[in-house]
Amino acid sequence: MITLRSALALFLSSLSLSRAAELDSTQQLQYTLTMAEFDALTFTDLLREYGQPLAPQQGEEMFQTATKFALELADDKLEMSGKTYETAGSDLYFSYVVCNSNGDNVSVKARRDELISEIQKAGISSTNVIMSTSYGSSSIDRSCWLVRVPGNAFAEVFGKNPDVADFVEVQPLLPEMKISQQTVDAAQLILAGNKVTDLTDKATDQDFLGLGLVICDGVYQFDGQTVDDGVVTEKLIDFIKNGQMVKDMSFQYYYFTNLEEGSDYYSERMKLWYDSIVETVDNGGTGDNNNCYNAIDTHMIKAPDSELGNFAVTFDTVDSIELGFVSDDERDSCIYYIIHALALHPYVCTVAPTLVNTIDPPPEPTPPTSGMAMTKVGGMSALLLAVATVAVSML
Repeated sequence: MITLRSALALFLSSLSLSRAAELDSTQQLQYTLTMAEFDALTFTDLLREYGQPLAPQQGEEMFQTATKFALELADDKLEMSGKTYETAGSDLYFSYVVCNSNGDNVSVKARRDELISEIQKAGISSTNVIMSTSYGSSSIDRSCWLVRVPGNAFAEVFGKNPDVADFVEVQPLLPEMKISQQTVDAAQLILAGNKVTDLTDKATDQDFLGLGLVICDGVYQFDGQTVDDGVVTEKLIDFIKNGQMVKDMSFQYYYFTNLEEGSDYYSERMKLWYDSIVETVDNGGTGDNNNCYNAIDTHMIKAPDSELGNFAVTFDTVDSIELGFVSDDERDSCIYYIIHALALHPYVCTVAPTLVNTIDPPPEPTPPTSGMAMTKVGGMSALLLAVATVAVSML
């Protein structure tokens, strides 16, 4: 049987990128984060994505392969559009976790200014770089930010200024890094007809799933212009209903359909996303014949809030038949597909369940910052309150 290492080598060799004054994606992998390093920053689904039944080393190798896929996807999207860094629209801006570890006891501002300076040395204008206030918790030896740039601009940064690799790490924000740690757990409980009772320390017995999104910085305000809520809503929904685009951007779909010899190596979570795409897109029909797309059109309520940088969706019924599905399994695949598709979109930085305290009086929520990170402080209840303030029932 083919080994995991040789299977991944075959996969990597099928992805090629080489341009002057840029690092190719394989070279760039040495300057990305490990799963453990990223997991120390925030609560996400990453460890589940490349977890059981994969062994730790297998999971790390699969993570590296997914990272390579994301680097090349971002670069290829910009190239195929015919746009440049200066002319790229917001749809071509991709999110990266960027960390600067240059010097101990250096202020966050000093590290941020240094990072911007290094990007500018590569000929990339600061107007083409959208940085969050922070990502995760800064330490005496490292500060991190969520940064949006057109395509894979950091390949040029590393290529033109190799010394920056001594203290800067750049990790593409993979879809599984956008999905909060308990989003899938909450969905699985609800879809099985159970109440959410044990996921957090919040007092709740709710029997519905709320999905709150955090829209990335620079989406509602781009290139000096305010982008209307309706425009963002339309682009997100159009993307979800464009199955081919979802397939093109999904590493999980690419992996299972293009690496037959390595298909024995995958996690349960990877298979969940792949199956949801197959059932919803490949087997679900097109246009008006697709029950998932029809349910989105006729039963999904969209609730954007550009002032808070939030977005939420809800279905107005829980009944599979009313939603137009022939079975609960078809409905379930549609819901998982929607979660995965939302996490794939460049506009979205966080997908999380919004759990409501249904027993004790809830505390006053703190409005989140657009594009903010979920930091590992204050427990899961603080995390969920920080992600979104809009509680909506999806199921």
